[in-house]
Amino acid sequence: EIPDPQSIDTFLSAKLDWASRERENHRTLLMWYEELLQLRRSECLRAGSASIQESIESFDSLCVMLVHRRSAQGEVLLAFNFGDEPATIDYATEGHSWSSRLDSTDTRWGGPGNCIARVKHSDTSLMLTLDPQSFVLLTQHKER
Repeated sequence: EIPDPQSIDTFLSAKLDWASRERENHRTLLMWYEELLQLRRSECLRAGSASIQESIESFDSLCVMLVHRRSAQGEVLLAFNFGDEPATIDYATEGHSWSSRLDSTDTRWGGPGNCIARVKHSDTSLMLTLDPQSFVLLTQHKER
């Protein structure tokens, strides 16, 4: 049932409880969104620029999606595992000095621990193992 938009009860139920920011789950979620907003402002992630090349690849059988963005400043790889099982992806890419910027399995987000240790680099590929229901953001900055 749709709440009555004119009802005072509807208004009161929609008001933000600012004190909830201090409770654990709410505090963690707020920090997560602050981190995402900070990353969104970074040069490598800016959308709408003609200088950004983007490719999206899905691995349907593994429930994995990769978003690879390239710009003059560097590269960003976003890897999502929507599945209920760990997934290992061997992704062809140039270079091998990828750095973790954000990992949803990190303990600071309430996860079991940082899975980024399961990244293997070579000159032509990146092998990445993702935990179930997880997301990781990797960056590679170009040397100037």
